[in-house]
Amino acid sequence: VRGLTFDLENNGDYMAWGWKRNAGDNLYTWRLIYCSRAMSSYGADTLNVCCPLHVWTNPDFHNYIAKNFWFDPSTGGANGGITVNTSTFVLPK
Repeated sequence: VRGLTFDLENNGDYMAWGWKRNAGDNLYTWRLIYCSRAMSSYGADTLNVCCPLHVWTNPDFHNYIAKNFWFDPSTGGANGGITVNTSTFVLPK
């Protein structure tokens, strides 16, 4: 079995993927960040996606909570747009 592993020691604050917008940039722009502790605007023990996320299959959140998102009816994802600001919701059939 072969693979790539990202491990963070217990005293580490974050691990991230980033890219340089321009070849001459001195800093990388974060795109995916795991924070073990609260940092800047990121909460503790969170995985933060800082770019559009495209999911090509059926996501299973294993009973975790989805908060503050939008179903866009123009993309075929829902019948009528709805903003969800609560942790419990049911889409109409």
